[in-house]
Amino acid sequence: MRTRTRIHKRCWIQATLAALMLLLMPVALSHEVETKVPDPGFRPESEHAAAFLEALDTATIAVYPTLVRRESRTASSFASQKQIVALLNKGDALTVKAARNRVDLGALRGASQWDIFERDMQRIGASLKKWRSDAQYHLFLEFLLPVNDQNIFGVHVFILDAEGRNAFSFLLNSHHQAFIDAKLVAEDSSEAARTRLLERATQLGVAALEAQIAHAQGRVALGSAPGAIKVEAGVFDDFESGLPKAVDKFGIPIGFVTFADDSSALTISLASDFPPMPKMAPGNKVLKLEFNVAGWAAFAHIFENDVLDTWMPYDWSAFDEFSFWMYGQNTGTQLFVDVLDNRRAWSTVDDAERFVHYFADNFSGWKIITVRFANMYRKSTGNNAPNDGFGLSAVHGWAFGALNTDGATVYYLDDFELRSVPGVGGTFFHEEAIDESSSILSFTEADVGPGYAAEKSMNLFCECADLAAFKGYGYYKIGDPREQGDRRQRLRITYYEEPPPDLPILVLSEDVVELAKRLSEPGLVAISTEDTKRFCDLLKGASAPQSVANLSNVSTADFSKAPSSKEKLCKGAARTDYPINELAMYGNIEKTLEQRQADERYIKNMTVSGVSREEASVMTSKVAWNTYYTGNCERAMRLFNQAWLLDQNNQLALWGFAVIALERDQLDDAVQYFEMALRSGPENPTLQADYEYVSQLK
Repeated sequence: MRTRTRIHKRCWIQATLAALMLLLMPVALSHEVETKVPDPGFRPESEHAAAFLEALDTATIAVYPTLVRRESRTASSFASQKQIVALLNKGDALTVKAARNRVDLGALRGASQWDIFERDMQRIGASLKKWRSDAQYHLFLEFLLPVNDQNIFGVHVFILDAEGRNAFSFLLNSHHQAFIDAKLVAEDSSEAARTRLLERATQLGVAALEAQIAHAQGRVALGSAPGAIKVEAGVFDDFESGLPKAVDKFGIPIGFVTFADDSSALTISLASDFPPMPKMAPGNKVLKLEFNVAGWAAFAHIFENDVLDTWMPYDWSAFDEFSFWMYGQNTGTQLFVDVLDNRRAWSTVDDAERFVHYFADNFSGWKIITVRFANMYRKSTGNNAPNDGFGLSAVHGWAFGALNTDGATVYYLDDFELRSVPGVGGTFFHEEAIDESSSILSFTEADVGPGYAAEKSMNLFCECADLAAFKGYGYYKIGDPREQGDRRQRLRITYYEEPPPDLPILVLSEDVVELAKRLSEPGLVAISTEDTKRFCDLLKGASAPQSVANLSNVSTADFSKAPSSKEKLCKGAARTDYPINELAMYGNIEKTLEQRQADERYIKNMTVSGVSREEASVMTSKVAWNTYYTGNCERAMRLFNQAWLLDQNNQLALWGFAVIALERDQLDDAVQYFEMALRSGPENPTLQADYEYVSQLK
């Protein structure tokens, strides 16, 4: 199915969810992971690496005293420096010499290893530019000992050019097998044991450098990797042009491929005979997926070049979310969708970094599934993928899969679409299991405008519920309200099979005012997984208006039908008497003192935690539109009125008045409200089309 005009969906929730941010704690240093990778360290890409590799035969590398970073101070090791020079001069492949300058980086402050790596490289580069040297490149080895003198937490190898820029720097830690094999723990507290520890760490750093150089030179021999292709918003995969697949020059499957464990099966095909879709174009095809899964199975579109022999990256960094049509079977099956982010340059294996979103098959028929990139978290698959964040600047594919379908199940997909939501940043989640019933949820948040705290809290709620549901737990608890952190944050999530007897249970309500009151109550609470997912589904489904013509199943070219003859969402909505809160703008009737006081209380409840009336109004109107789509026009009108009470220029509320007036056969009023919505701005093509359509009905 081809692209349709629509406003992008957006998750909204009452601003007092921001109170959850009191749960945040500081980031600790990275901990050891179960899966070790064989790489000789993680080397971030540098535009100056190629020049360094080309200059190795002729360039001189100055080696500086090794930096030994402790909690209280930074020391310099000339013994380690001497060892580096001796080891590198053995092979006659490099020209190295010792340099006398030292850098004092002070105490080792608490931060992630990546932060320390980046910060120290910048500080060393700044010092380097002040020194005079005839060397073309400069090598600094750095050891991190944040706890005591007997345990090296991480090793950094900095290679900078004469301008202090990163040429070929990398880091090692317990993620890397070579680091583990080096056994960087002193046998005892003696000076001799500490000396041997530094010698082993130095040998590791030099060996890793030589391996990094050899690996990079091998990559260069493969030729340059393809650059990422920028794409426009809209449908990315429409399944109208076949399902090409092949293997690349290294034997890795590319194109439209399937994967499954030994106990599961999946076949994919293009279907032209399928359950009818809303507004289906003639001759439309969809992707048919036939699952029979005991463990897991997935389809993936690994992006391919025209001749089907090379992975092809695409730049999705301009987008905030993606969506696709799915035909649900309401089986309760756990489903997932992956995005395959960047790979290592010149890779010969499938080492794409995966980010995942889980959801359930809990509906019947066609539905648009919308996933914010901000709500996806890293998926560990043991494929030695880069671990450098969800950049989206070099996406290599996407996937859709199922866990344990309990027999044969058929799903249909169509129109995988990329979308932008202007002005919204992202929160990227990553779960780290602690034990069977608890985990750490770490995330970074973008620096975005006012009102984002509410949406971030909404995402946090929903992410925790998804994790709890995936693990099979009925309840969860988030952190401790005394724990706080900065923009890089970690929360401890505890899961429960049954309601914990020592904690109150928070019940999430559709009523945003009631929700605001509950979330402002102090104290720890446990939250129902099912209740949260139901609430998240409600608010994630809260959408901006669709076309009036689409809703009524009437072509915009057919102006001969009166509004009353069209199929409506709100059956029996037209009446002659309505209560004041079901009249648009409250009927412009003068309110009683009691009603005015109720309005004041409502506005106060909706604008706590620094949220503006405009932000609260947009959130309320989103929920109102979602309520309208369920067919409950009475409640929808009450919510549109509340949104208008908060902000009388809210375009979505005025648009809502227009559509419900149309439902009530109040055509003149509908035109009036459409005109008011247009004047309130911003420009909206769907709103303009609706206005023109309804105007011609007159």
